[in-house]
Amino acid sequence: MADSMELFKTVDIDGEQFIVKKFTAKQGLQVARFILSKATPIIPFLDGSEADENDDKSVMALLEVLNNISDSDVDSLVDKCLKCCYKSFPAGMQAVMDAAGNYGVDGVEYDMLKTVRLCIEAIKWGAADFFGEKGSALIAQGLQQIGFQPSL
Repeated sequence: MADSMELFKTVDIDGEQFIVKKFTAKQGLQVARFILSKATPIIPFLDGSEADENDDKSVMALLEVLNNISDSDVDSLVDKCLKCCYKSFPAGMQAVMDAAGNYGVDGVEYDMLKTVRLCIEAIKWGAADFFGEKGSALIAQGLQQIGFQPSL
């Protein structure tokens, strides 16, 4: 069944090509649990939309979340996301972060905006099955019922 599933997506970030791999089911559930428990402001941006006009708003929503979570939560989320990202080079792909947590692409560890954008892309693509159109609508409905209104 995995043969018919699309596992990789190419994204352009500031003129550079990156490849984002889907999360495994386990990783996706961990990220979804984190988002639902601690990062609700980014849910409206996880519908897989490619609209460029949402880039600034989604970055601001993620930065709001980062301001309200612990350093260990940030480390865990960023590591999970970057381990699913690869930089595309003419000779092939290079992991942005390897399994041991070492950066594999020069400069990414010092580029906060690129790191945030890679994380957004990894979450949008990696957890798209959970936060897809129907999933996002159901989650948003539930959040509205408990009084949460995202500020877009």
